Amino acid sequence: MQRYINNPYLIDNRKFDFRMYVIITGINEGKVNAFLADEGLVRFCTEDYQKATPANFKHLFKHLTNYTI
Repeated sequence: MQRYINNPYLIDNRKFDFRMYVIITGINEGKVNAFLADEGLVRFCTEDYQKATPANFKHLFKHLTNYTI
């Protein structure tokens, strides 16, 4: 669960997110050893964003970037 952002950054009036993959191999003396994968994902909503209201909050394609909905 996370807080809903009412004023998100948009690209072409659509919400988006980045999914990056990182592996942490260790933490030693305050230093973190981590590797970032060469590939990741950018996901977009399939409909233009509108500020959430009680009338449109259940229109998931405006508010969620999850492609499995």
